[in-house]
Amino acid sequence: MDIDVAGIVAEAKCFMCHGVSLAEAIELALLNRISVNVSGGLGSGGYPAGTKFYRALISQDGFSAPTAQILQNTLGSVPTWIYNGGGNYSLTLTGGFPLGKTFCLMTCQGSGLVVGIEPFVDNINVIYTQANVAGDYGMYRISCEVIVFP
Repeated sequence: MDIDVAGIVAEAKCFMCHGVSLAEAIELALLNRISVNVSGGLGSGGYPAGTKFYRALISQDGFSAPTAQILQNTLGSVPTWIYNGGGNYSLTLTGGFPLGKTFCLMTCQGSGLVVGIEPFVDNINVIYTQANVAGDYGMYRISCEVIVFP
């Protein structure tokens, strides 16, 4: 079995950006790579078969909707980013984010901070801010990962 040490370290750093201790961040990063599905086989990357992924780099400036550089999308349709107001955005896809089965993680570069991610059935609301910046913040290459479990 190959161990993706660089991936584990990168993911642990992401968790630490959200205030998680080093030990907890490493544990979470390792747990993300271990998955057991007692009712069926494992799919790609150790996730349960039928798991869907959306991974993208998100940028936004001014009053426009965020744009996504999509790295992976197996949701079946392309979700849409919407600008709701300064620092408030939604990722939408009708029926695409079932409650209790949707995991979303976003990481920032520089002084930005994602302060809230709230999944609903049809959208994921994101609240983003930057330290010492007033008004409309804008985002640059924020990583976004959505995992929808079967």
